[in-house]
Amino acid sequence: GRRKNGREFPTEVNLVPVQTNDGPRVVLISRDLSDTGFLSRALGYSEHKYRDLFDSLPVGIYRITPDGQILDFNPAFQRLLRYSDRESLLRVNASALWADPADRDQMLATLQTQDTIEYSEIQLRWQDGTPCWFSDSLRTVRDVDGSVSYYEGVISDISERRQAEEARQESEQRYQFLFENMLNGLSAGVWLNE
Repeated sequence: GRRKNGREFPTEVNLVPVQTNDGPRVVLISRDLSDTGFLSRALGYSEHKYRDLFDSLPVGIYRITPDGQILDFNPAFQRLLRYSDRESLLRVNASALWADPADRDQMLATLQTQDTIEYSEIQLRWQDGTPCWFSDSLRTVRDVDGSVSYYEGVISDISERRQAEEARQESEQRYQFLFENMLNGLSAGVWLNE
């Protein structure tokens, strides 16, 4: 809005259609938002709403700088990596979370040519050092100069699925070995009988 003295102020404008004896009309309702109490309450509500979403999602959400400084994460990220407290995880350089540092280097190289990795399977380490598998999707956030500020991402634990896949592959290999050796034994038996 604009005051009589020419100064602008924040407003909320709503247009409401109404039916009158003279036909349809539109009522304009304008509210002065320069009341800082209202604005701060609205901002607080908005921040609370998005913080609640961030904190309650069952997937790990993180924000990490290119040099590995962990800037922020949600409780699920901490739980997935099995860290006992937030402060311990904030003190860790993200490069130490990777089971194989070369995999992290490869991911960073990929992010030099594309700003988003929609899905990758990565192996990280829990706080106790045990390796575990995660799906990871992330994006690059750049500053106004185009330099990388940080990466934002989402991880999910896929360790059980990976273990099931490995068990299935081992079972298939055993079956194939038995089948091939059984055929070799039958061939040898046929040859011996001739």
